[in-house]
Amino acid sequence: MTGSAAAVVRAPFTGRARRELLFCVLGLPLSLPLPVVGFAVTIWLAQVAGPPWTADGNPSWLALLTAAAVVVLTTVLMVATGLTRALGAATRRAAGKLLGEHVATPPPARTRLGDGPGWRAMAYLVLKLPAGLAEWYAVGVFWVAGIVNLSYPFWWLSARRAWSPTSWPPANWSAPRTDAPRTPWSSCASWPAASTRRCWTTA
Repeated sequence: MTGSAAAVVRAPFTGRARRELLFCVLGLPLSLPLPVVGFAVTIWLAQVAGPPWTADGNPSWLALLTAAAVVVLTTVLMVATGLTRALGAATRRAAGKLLGEHVATPPPARTRLGDGPGWRAMAYLVLKLPAGLAEWYAVGVFWVAGIVNLSYPFWWLSARRAWSPTSWPPANWSAPRTDAPRTPWSSCASWPAASTRRCWTTA
């Protein structure tokens, strides 16, 4: 049991964990979501151009159809130029070097648009985008926040001085109004903690 607990404690600091972290960080850039970027840029340009590209402040049907056409055209160009194969190969190399997972290289393409592995690589890149965003979120929450929390004992003194009682309230703190009608609880708005005692005496 002790050995298992020690292994759990050491697991985040092993070389395998660091390589997995690097693979997660590289996952989103390697997906290269050009169709998604093209869609977002087209909608933004439509918002800037105004009518007939917008209707009541929202993108019109013309803008949406144009953005969809940009997505299809970008996808076809990525497959036809072999960009999807190149991104898939980069992902396979990263997985092989960092994770030790070796995936066989697909056969060469016979035609530009009839490239089955190229279209499968495109589908992988589309599915990789939300997965890459989730991986970046996990890296930010579990690693960055974890490091900040673990290092707290080293900088808590400076944080304590920054939030010391002598620095609160700030200089521009607005005092309670004195011309407002007094109610049984109006004295609760005064500062500092002495107002708590007045609340009980005036209620």
